[in-house]
Amino acid sequence: MGIPTHLKALRQLAKKEGWQDAPQALSSLRNELAHLRPEAGQRPPKAWIDAWRLSVWYCEVVILAWLGYGGHYLNRLRGPVPLGGPTEPLPVLP
Repeated sequence: MGIPTHLKALRQLAKKEGWQDAPQALSSLRNELAHLRPEAGQRPPKAWIDAWRLSVWYCEVVILAWLGYGGHYLNRLRGPVPLGGPTEPLPVLP
């Protein structure tokens, strides 16, 4: 699963670090925090925010899938969208 294009800071960091996909980027950043690696404090704050947003989005998609929802939803990764804004189909989980 690639990193969504609108998470620019996380995409730039992933490219710099050679991370192949979103799960690898999230797990690498998580490991830096959990194991107190010095490089964790040197990461751009926007990359951490992007990683948090992506993690929350993954949780939302999984919960919706567990609940059996298969319709359209408002994707929070697209940025601030007014209520009733454009929706998209729920991604299909592997």
